[in-house]
Amino acid sequence: MRPSDDEKVVPFEWLTNFTSLQALLDPEWLFDGHDNEDQDKTFRVLHVGCGSSTLGEILMLSFPRYNYVVNADNDIELLTGMKKRWHSLVQKYATLKGGDIGTLEYVHMDFIKNTAESFHPQLDSSLENKTNGSFELILDKSTLDCLLCSSDGASGLICEVYKQLKPGGVYFLITFNHEDFIAPLLEDCPGTRWEVTKTHAERNVDAPNVVKRNEALLLGSADVRNFGKDESNYSVARMNPKKDQEPKEEDRGIDSSSVAMQSAWTSGTFSPNQNYGRYLNVFICRRNSNCYNFTLNKEAVTNHIHKKNDEYFKQSNPMLTHVRKEELKRLFLKILEYESIADKGSIRSEDEVLSSIVVPLEECYEIMFTDAEKEVLDYCHFLEDWEAFSPADTSNESISGMTFKTAIAFLEMMQ
Repeated sequence: MRPSDDEKVVPFEWLTNFTSLQALLDPEWLFDGHDNEDQDKTFRVLHVGCGSSTLGEILMLSFPRYNYVVNADNDIELLTGMKKRWHSLVQKYATLKGGDIGTLEYVHMDFIKNTAESFHPQLDSSLENKTNGSFELILDKSTLDCLLCSSDGASGLICEVYKQLKPGGVYFLITFNHEDFIAPLLEDCPGTRWEVTKTHAERNVDAPNVVKRNEALLLGSADVRNFGKDESNYSVARMNPKKDQEPKEEDRGIDSSSVAMQSAWTSGTFSPNQNYGRYLNVFICRRNSNCYNFTLNKEAVTNHIHKKNDEYFKQSNPMLTHVRKEELKRLFLKILEYESIADKGSIRSEDEVLSSIVVPLEECYEIMFTDAEKEVLDYCHFLEDWEAFSPADTSNESISGMTFKTAIAFLEMMQ
């Protein structure tokens, strides 16, 4: 909910809370030993698509080496409310910790337009004023997931992330998407030079009332590192990563053998397994320390994302399953009254009928698509797709209809 001028914004960690990510974000594990020999080095953090999340501030309070955090989002009202909230707490936090706690900023960023501008006087300076490669760590809690639904928002995000990421820096992505989709999307992204590794995190969500209570507990406690931890509300096991060693699944209370990160749409309908929503995929993209090219070709990245998206969903959720083909065959034969034709002594086989007799487009549209598909593909758009399809062999059909075999070819193209 967006706050009014007289309201305070209420933080909400809808995806997962800091506790579930704490071990993976510990700089001793994430950076030390990876081209970083200075164990006192501090890091700059960019949190893309921050919304009303407090991940950035908790990260800074829990790990002092993350001493500069920029929270970026496209919702100016929400950012303004979060900034006001931070300014009301920062002095209390500083007093609690006995000194400087670092710098936290809020900026407006629109990845669809691929701009990083501050249009509101109450927000800090824009990322346009920061040089390429400004951040060692870029956090993404499912922002890429959201932008994959737009035409080129995801490519805008990846291009901006790569532009802002320092050599040796980490793009830390938490995603609901299946690893078979995200891994090749990141690993093969044109122009990028980064090493991609994957792990899992158990999902833990803080309700707004829990966030408020934890905030109150923090301000009344001397132990900042216990922020957000409450045994009665979190099931996550304590995580204690060691340097140069990735936290083990058992350290997070996760039995890796039970984590089947399968698509919920594998069967062609929404059928999530028992682990759907309980675990998240985490991708760590570590940029080559010797790579100083910060600009990606957005068109090439856009085409790459569309290609990987098509390849994955054709395999994981094909439009044309065997069951669907058989049902379409039955419906086409019903329209063509094949059985009555056979009764009249026709010598044409079923295959000949399906290959030669044309069904009007209006009837094809009705039987070829489900009600859900028709909601996003109306008849006018169907006709546009049909015109673009342009079958190579139109000897047995007119522009106003299609045979069963052409209908199958058309659906294959639509995937």
